[in-house]
Amino acid sequence: MAEISILGRAPSPAARAGGEGAVEQRGFALVAVLWAGMMLAIIVASLMASARSEALIARNRLRTATLDATADAAINAAILRMLDPVPAQQPPADGSAFPVPFNGRTAEVRVTDEAGKVDLNKGDGALLTLLLRAAGLEPDAAKAMSDRIQDWRERSSLHRLAGAGEADYSDAGAPYGPRRGPFQTLDELRLVLGMTPQLFDRLAPSLTLATGTQWVEPDYAGHDVLMVLANMDETAVDEKLAARAAAPPPRVQPGHAYTIEAQVDEPGGRMTKRAVIRLTGNRAAPIAVYSWERVIAP
Repeated sequence: MAEISILGRAPSPAARAGGEGAVEQRGFALVAVLWAGMMLAIIVASLMASARSEALIARNRLRTATLDATADAAINAAILRMLDPVPAQQPPADGSAFPVPFNGRTAEVRVTDEAGKVDLNKGDGALLTLLLRAAGLEPDAAKAMSDRIQDWRERSSLHRLAGAGEADYSDAGAPYGPRRGPFQTLDELRLVLGMTPQLFDRLAPSLTLATGTQWVEPDYAGHDVLMVLANMDETAVDEKLAARAAAPPPRVQPGHAYTIEAQVDEPGGRMTKRAVIRLTGNRAAPIAVYSWERVIAP
């Protein structure tokens, strides 16, 4: 019997279908492998990015904590110098800067006597009006703002002719009314009806809550307060400031309140802390702290 060779014979339809199915399955498997590899790469990249972000956040937190601690240490060092019985060792109390090194960094510190400022809760209407004029307001606008400040801090439910009561704040769209009590912080002045950021920034260096008196000591006063005390005489103010600049800086006095500001700078970061204290003159409790806070840049 003749032998029949199957070489060269065309594949049957079933064989062709089986071969195509295998190829198709291998194609699906390859796509699945590629898709899984791509997803794994995305997950790995996401984890790496997350790790980098967390490391960056941790470094920023560490830097912030370090700068914060340095500023606090500088304020404490300034207080110790203020308590030194030797006047020559005490820092200047006129707001001029002096360096305080700590832990490889140097803070710029300023000590300012609050006695040269107007007490926001004690200054009378005339004094506030003059200070507002020195800050750039016209007479009528200064009188109105002075009335609104007094209406805010006084307990009476009435308000002055140019002042502002609850209805005025409501009409202006404010979700609050006047406190009807003493200012608790200087920043609260921002809430008084008509107070602008620019006006507040001009007023703030001339105001305090720490003296508890309407009296102001010219020897520690800044330009705007001196303008009030000199009845808006610019020439007299310039002469006073020039004489002060030529004299030794004032030193600290027991019983006075002071603002101490410490600023620490390094590449990519800055920290400013501010404390308001009083030197009591009591050896058992030599200082009273009114506030101690971080200054948030606008």
